[in-house]
Amino acid sequence: MHVNWVSPDGRYVIGVKRDSTHGSTAQAASIGQLAWYRKTAESKMVDLTARSSTLEQAGRSAVRLDLDFRWEGVSSPARRIELFVAGEQGQVYQLLAEDQHLDGASALTDLFETARTHLRTDRH
Repeated sequence: MHVNWVSPDGRYVIGVKRDSTHGSTAQAASIGQLAWYRKTAESKMVDLTARSSTLEQAGRSAVRLDLDFRWEGVSSPARRIELFVAGEQGQVYQLLAEDQHLDGASALTDLFETARTHLRTDRH
């Protein structure tokens, strides 16, 4: 399961994915996803820097990734915030919010926190 919503101006993306590609825990999924992002030929992410932190989501352990990068062939920076939280049956939910044209007026953090507040998994 995977779905993305794009703002009318194309600047922001909010996405939700549920799978077991990189493992059944938030930690394993975040490590695996970040390893894939570092494969520029596949992910198309250039100059990637990442910060990882643990937090709680609906009473469960979760991992947040903060990513700064550029898309291949694009000069402007982008930023993405992702949340990984385990669901049932080995599936991990991945919530992302991305600003594809990062500048000082970015609403990315507010968008991410709003989406995170409304995230419902199969373990609620």
